[in-house]
Amino acid sequence: MRNILLIIFGLFPLLLMSQGIQSSQSEGPSGHLKVIGKISLEGNRITKPNIIYREIIIKEGDTLSNLSFKNKLEQSRLNLLNTSLFNFVNIDTTTDISGTTTLKFKMTERWYLFPFPIFEIADRNFNTWLAHKDWRRVNYGGFIKWSNLRGRMEVLNLLIRFGYDERYRLSYDIPYINNKQTLGLTFVGSVNQNHEVSYMTENNKQVFYRGEGYMLRNSQISTSINYRPSIFKYYSAIIGLNRFDYNSKLTELNSAYAPTNAKQLNLFVSTFYFRNDHRDSKPYPLKGYYADVNLTSQVGSYNNKQNYSNGFVCCCSCQPGM
Repeated sequence: MRNILLIIFGLFPLLLMSQGIQSSQSEGPSGHLKVIGKISLEGNRITKPNIIYREIIIKEGDTLSNLSFKNKLEQSRLNLLNTSLFNFVNIDTTTDISGTTTLKFKMTERWYLFPFPIFEIADRNFNTWLAHKDWRRVNYGGFIKWSNLRGRMEVLNLLIRFGYDERYRLSYDIPYINNKQTLGLTFVGSVNQNHEVSYMTENNKQVFYRGEGYMLRNSQISTSINYRPSIFKYYSAIIGLNRFDYNSKLTELNSAYAPTNAKQLNLFVSTFYFRNDHRDSKPYPLKGYYADVNLTSQVGSYNNKQNYSNGFVCCCSCQPGM
């Protein structure tokens, strides 16, 4: 009897240890493993499914711990909200008898077409404009933004503004042009022109000249190829042409405004842009971090064959809550 008791008490700790090993292997440090089954979408009346699945970092067939499942589910929800395509995103999860978890993403799409009227004064503030009440220093027109065009997250912007600062601008952004949804294109064209231009500073105040014709016209056209290899990283290479046409009266009033006998400046502009965005919410970030870098080079010449070159670097980083 004594030998039997010794054998029982001797084996009991081993039984406990073997049970603990089996439990840790099956559950892991974060709980039971989840096998992801079907992922379905609801509420995307306009948005194409491939645009939505691009932002969901959980895939069908994944095997995840409870903690990893919870974190990836929340990150996927935030990714969809950060596309600015949806007002609300909710996720229903269902686990069947076999332990397979199915997901249903339920979305409420935004209104994608926004027309904006433009009426603004060109002075620094209303009191400055009120001092002379010059209606020629007023801008008016309209702006149209059409997001999620064709349901593919494309964006069309059209600006038409008359008055003091005339501006016409058209841009079209295509986020994805390949099957992997990593490459995109952006096209931009714009014209700015003014009858009145500040040509110098005197006693810490700008001095303006207004002519019958346009004193200054700036025409731009550019295209960029964009690369988004992951949810958080974004690269863009931009090339464009930038042309300035200005009236000879400006160089008569200020010889330092531009080189002598130069009425036109043509520039070739190249830009490299990188963004690393790990914020939980782009409009109102509370966690995460953000950083970007902008490298720009401008090379060209005036119509009198005098060369011009310029370049600059811009860097930005932030961490919410700091």
